[in-house]
Amino acid sequence: MPKKVDLALSTGLGSVAFFLYLSTLAPTLLFADGGEFQFVPYVLGISHPTGYPLYLLLGWFWSHLLPWGDVAFRMNLLSALWGGITVGLLYLVGLLLLARAKLEPLYLRQGVAALAALAFAASRTFWSQAIIAEVYTFNTFFVALTLLLLLLWAEKEDKRSLYLFAFAYGLSLTHHRTMALLAPAYLVFIWLTDSRPLRQPRWALSLLPLFLLPQLLYLYLPLRAPATPYIHLRLAPGRELILYENSLRGFLKHVLGQAYGSRLGLYGTWPELLGGGVRFLERQFLLPGILLGLLGLFRLLKAPKTFLLLFLSYVGIFAFCLLHFRGDIKVFFIPTYLIFALWIALGAGTLAEGARWVLRQKRLHLPDGVALLLLASLPLALLMRNYQGVDRSDDLQARQFWEALLAEPIPQGAILATNDRNEMMPLWYLQQVEGVRPDLWGLFPLIVPEEGYANIGRLLDSVFGLGRPLYLIKEMPGLEIKYQLRRVNSLVEILSPAVTGEPDYPRHLLLGEALELVGYDQEPHSPRSEEELRVTLYWRPGRALEDIYSTYVHLVNKEGQAIAQSDHQPGGVYYPTSLWKEGEIIRDEHTLTIPSTAPLGTYQLLAGIYESDSGEPLGESLTIGMVGIKRAILTSPGEMEHPLGINLGDRVTLLGYDLERREGEIILTFYWQARREMGEGYTVFVHLLDGEEIVAQADSQPQDGDYPTSIWDEGEVVIDEHCLTTGELPPGEYDLWVGIYLLETMERLPVIEAQGEKIGERVNLGTIQIE
Repeated sequence: MPKKVDLALSTGLGSVAFFLYLSTLAPTLLFADGGEFQFVPYVLGISHPTGYPLYLLLGWFWSHLLPWGDVAFRMNLLSALWGGITVGLLYLVGLLLLARAKLEPLYLRQGVAALAALAFAASRTFWSQAIIAEVYTFNTFFVALTLLLLLLWAEKEDKRSLYLFAFAYGLSLTHHRTMALLAPAYLVFIWLTDSRPLRQPRWALSLLPLFLLPQLLYLYLPLRAPATPYIHLRLAPGRELILYENSLRGFLKHVLGQAYGSRLGLYGTWPELLGGGVRFLERQFLLPGILLGLLGLFRLLKAPKTFLLLFLSYVGIFAFCLLHFRGDIKVFFIPTYLIFALWIALGAGTLAEGARWVLRQKRLHLPDGVALLLLASLPLALLMRNYQGVDRSDDLQARQFWEALLAEPIPQGAILATNDRNEMMPLWYLQQVEGVRPDLWGLFPLIVPEEGYANIGRLLDSVFGLGRPLYLIKEMPGLEIKYQLRRVNSLVEILSPAVTGEPDYPRHLLLGEALELVGYDQEPHSPRSEEELRVTLYWRPGRALEDIYSTYVHLVNKEGQAIAQSDHQPGGVYYPTSLWKEGEIIRDEHTLTIPSTAPLGTYQLLAGIYESDSGEPLGESLTIGMVGIKRAILTSPGEMEHPLGINLGDRVTLLGYDLERREGEIILTFYWQARREMGEGYTVFVHLLDGEEIVAQADSQPQDGDYPTSIWDEGEVVIDEHCLTTGELPPGEYDLWVGIYLLETMERLPVIEAQGEKIGERVNLGTIQIE
């Protein structure tokens, strides 16, 4: 059993750690889970899965008992308290471990156990969690406590220690469910040490109630749910978000953390994952610490039961972390760091023991205190390395951000949205604890596990139109592909959907089954040299896109060379293609700058999409239209041999024409004027008829395709020459007709009278005499 001097050393080490954490403690409100755990215990509310009832009850008592600071500070301080206690317990566990490994003498055990406890206290991740309102120092306390009680039982075969272990382990499961990962190691150790507690019914009947009794704390959830206001968010009549379903089904989902079950998997290759775990470990203890820990693990082989206890505990948690290697996984490794600190203690003791033996063989004397001072360089190095990076003593960011934002004139009952739950927790704290703006609704993706709230785009779709003002709490570049946005002081207001009508130029071009280019807009219609050309694409996903894609618009000359281009990732990081919803229409804006060296003329407009990382295209490039680069446009035709002024489909006016006869040819020069901009490339037809029979014809886009109608500007006059071959026709009179049609549909533009009536689909230019 620990002696008074060891209990005093344990208390001293814990106090040193506590005051270290106090000096770097976050002074007030926090983002992320810290913000949640600052208000939920205070109001005895419901936290995220798996519930943490023990922590919430202790937090309520602590936050109401302590008279200093705001509630947020008090909950931060609770983590520092459990952090200090854990460091003190680690020293006692280290002493027992070193005794089982037969490390002598006693003061050497005490010295290296103390240094290992201090090294763990200064390790980066544990320290970072001991200065904010979080659950991990309390969880690590239970790891140290259960290890201590098991080793005490094994050392003295003291039933009281085993009874306490059963109760403490049961209690730990009401705090953090990852304690279940230690069960295999604990059961193996008990079986190898004394199998009677697992074999004999009378033992089981006495231990099992102690283990199960703490689980009654989970009744906290159904008992407190009716009194927790924020788990039912009534956004509008008939629209309510239920964050916790107070039923047996909801209770089991919450306690078992079913929402997190789908996150388990391999997020990389085994070498990548193992390498990540080793890098995390190196950040805690540096390379010398890792070498000492490996030496200690090797030394522990002399005590096989204890070796299995610690090694299996380490492997159980480490393997879980590798299968959950994302998000905040770094903090889940903390129990493995505690176990590794114990191996460091054993390694340091083994090294000091070996140094004493070598010096003794050479008849040299070096005081053990010198060896311990050398080993003390590890916690000192960790302290110096981590202090500045971990220190949160001046962290006022969350409070300052939200107090400044809430000081703005936000309309009553507005919805504030963000893509990150972590950013929203301070608002919930201010509402629940300090009563600030309880009329506002702070929402974030996955606030409920429903498809309509899976990401920021789905969330905005779900709440837009509820009759409440809707704001983003920060700029989120990329969301403009879904919504019209307006900056209002620090907020961004959601005004309307980004797409409210048809594109100026419908296209309906398909890229396989994955994506449809519905159409595009273009501004200006005819860019000048050095001018910006803005092209807006409208995409409609035919199915969910798994990858993140980039889109492009290229302006290409007749030789197929791009003279200007725009490539980007539509939606940015907030709404990339992997989040697009099947069937929705996405607005994708591109800007190209016409180079000063670009010759005047007609260019193709190409669009497409490719996988952002690999560059692999999704289908071929799409030719979506033509663009004319112009210096100026002709607006007056000058003198014409045959003026007409005929309206064709409210798109083009045939102002008139000239007719020239050559040997075996008739040359017709038409003067067209665009009544408006057209996205389509129309074809001009000229027919020479003998009765109803076409005997000669010429069909082509204006100027032999070099100046298609799709690039004509409103009011622009286009001079267009066509040639009819008549050399083989017999003499006689023939009727001359002209018109315009769309090749894709063969639909002709109708002739429209001044009164607006359609009187035909072609224009009679009169009779031609062929001699």
